[in-house]
Amino acid sequence: MATEDLSEWKEGSDKVVEQSAGPGEDVKVDVQKNAYGPEQTTTHPLHEAEEAARDIVHRIRQKLSPENTEGKGGRS
Repeated sequence: MATEDLSEWKEGSDKVVEQSAGPGEDVKVDVQKNAYGPEQTTTHPLHEAEEAARDIVHRIRQKLSPENTEGKGGRS
């Protein structure tokens, strides 16, 4: 059964979300610790994306390298 967010608010650096499965059902309270804390920065996800992009480019270069295509009928 899907849950519905009833309300959401900020308490300090935490995010509190109230959810319910439907009318007459118990309310579930989810506290997301440090959701707005100092560790949450824009640069951290950017560094992760940069590392992932470097890894992907490295793998593509390996697949396209002459050593990898010899004996396999060349590139298609």
